[in-house]
Amino acid sequence: MKPGKKSCSIFKAHFEKLQKANSRFSIRSLSRKAGVSHSFLVNILNGKSLLPLARLDDLCDNLKINSEDRDQLRHLIMLEKAKIDVEKLGDKKPQSNKVTELLPENHLVILEEWRNLALLELLSCYPESGLNLAEILARLDFTPTELEASLILLKNFELIKETSGQRFHKSKETLKIPTRGPNPSTRIFTKRRSS
Repeated sequence: MKPGKKSCSIFKAHFEKLQKANSRFSIRSLSRKAGVSHSFLVNILNGKSLLPLARLDDLCDNLKINSEDRDQLRHLIMLEKAKIDVEKLGDKKPQSNKVTELLPENHLVILEEWRNLALLELLSCYPESGLNLAEILARLDFTPTELEASLILLKNFELIKETSGQRFHKSKETLKIPTRGPNPSTRIFTKRRSS
């Protein structure tokens, strides 16, 4: 499966449009201007790599992509990244370890985004009624895309549930977060965060 099929096709269409207008415009010149490697840019254009959000503005400026298409690209990239994260983790659900009660290593992805923790914390404040999308967006400084990406990930791990009226509740699953000690999960998480 190609990681960013839709976002890459939009990006490629803009690249080809600019290349037709200016025959001297090439992948190498774009990679130099945007500060990415030639091979990485080729992978993006072929749909093998996602566009990096950190470099999106530089790439869009060099391709003269308007703000509407830029926002659409940002939205698609965030959704595609969330789907890829869920696919990488597979269908592994949290397993409770009654002796140590530590968060399984592959669930540390949830902790890497502050939005996931903020959403879990907010939903725990409304255990009976839950919140709908508009109420969550009013209380948290999220874009709809960021909220959708967090919801996909948290629903996959059954940490939140959605009821019939599109209201979201925190499920009875709890996260036990390792913070100290000689735990391999803690060491891996610390290495990821520091790099």
